[in-house]
Amino acid sequence: MGSRNKIVRQQSWLQNKAAKGKQQISDRRERRREEEKHPHLKAERLARNKTKTLEDKRFYPSSEDYYSRKRRRVVKDESTDDSAERADPAEDPAEGDENDEDVGDMMKIDQDGDKTLDEDVVDSDIASLLASDDEDEADHYAGLGKADKKARRAEAAATAEARRKEQDEKEEAEEAAARAAHEDAMAAKYSALLPAETSPAADGVNPVQPKILITTSRHATIHRFAQTLRDVFPNSTYIPRSGHRYVSHEYSVREIASYAHKRGYTALLILNEDQKKPSGLDITLLPNGPMLHFSVQTWVDAKRLPNHARSTGHVPEMIMNNFDTPLGKLVGGVLGRLFPKDPELIGRTVLTLHNQRDYVFVRRHRYAMREKRATERSVTEKDGKAMTGVEDVRVALQEIGPRMTLKLRRVDKGIQRMSGQAFEWKGRMEKKRTIFQL
Repeated sequence: MGSRNKIVRQQSWLQNKAAKGKQQISDRRERRREEEKHPHLKAERLARNKTKTLEDKRFYPSSEDYYSRKRRRVVKDESTDDSAERADPAEDPAEGDENDEDVGDMMKIDQDGDKTLDEDVVDSDIASLLASDDEDEADHYAGLGKADKKARRAEAAATAEARRKEQDEKEEAEEAAARAAHEDAMAAKYSALLPAETSPAADGVNPVQPKILITTSRHATIHRFAQTLRDVFPNSTYIPRSGHRYVSHEYSVREIASYAHKRGYTALLILNEDQKKPSGLDITLLPNGPMLHFSVQTWVDAKRLPNHARSTGHVPEMIMNNFDTPLGKLVGGVLGRLFPKDPELIGRTVLTLHNQRDYVFVRRHRYAMREKRATERSVTEKDGKAMTGVEDVRVALQEIGPRMTLKLRRVDKGIQRMSGQAFEWKGRMEKKRTIFQL
């Protein structure tokens, strides 16, 4: 009999659970040692513990089930017709007697007890239905030999299969054309938002380098995070956003953008705050936009990363992944214009912007090349073979930080206003929610 003390029962249950877990771990280790000695035991266990997939669990009804359902439908229809005929027996007494005899005969059971007369009637009906198809096929192939009939059947099946494939290809082509037309329209729409990028002059003059102004939302206290952004984006300046010292005037986003453009800035970054933590990041290309609104899903400071590196202030190399759709190309074009086109390779710094499931992951690393140890494998290519020329070289990465995860929420055509801003794209505005937008 169990104890009446709740604390004692809880402790007993925890002890039993811990003992069971230790036993399972010891059994697993013992099994691993045995399988290392005898590899066939592991193969047998994996074959015995094969996980069932959806295809393994799928049930395909057989033809017998189909015909049994069809028989039930035939019996039901016949019973309905018989009840309708027996509704007024006064019209034809003789016929009513014959029906009574038929019903009496149908209720009899064979001596063997295997099948009733009802099933015989149903079988005869099914046989008549199948026989009609056989008769049509016999008329179609009348006067032909066995080999000719087989060839005709194969030819008819091949013709039907070719017709089906042609119809499927036609539908796929129409769907692909509609999708391509939609993508072209979206590409033309979003490419018009992105201003023309300055190119190098013919005499070899370098293009205009990006110059970024970083600020925060009104009366924000996240100055430390803004200073971190200043370290991530080269050639950037952080100016706290607050009321004027004397006239108590709070500048709007449009006023800040106008002043920044007059002073040579090419982009404006606004870090938004919620409960003393960064909650959003607005990126604007000066002077006329577009303006991208991101929400900050995660932010991990460099000091929280194990064995993190320190920033040296060099211009990083840019790696951008999976910005393939028209909207993704717009986002990638805006983010790409925040960094100079001539990275300082001596700093060995790499900044990665990776899009996955419409989340933009921002990572910053430093790489170092060293000699390969004896216990390490060589650098391999996609096919798994060792890459020639670098057999004795290994590349190590050390994260600098910070880690950020951004989610695109809105795309504005121009600079943000106080209210009534017309957006070009907004999250959850598409009809198909299962399609990724970037």
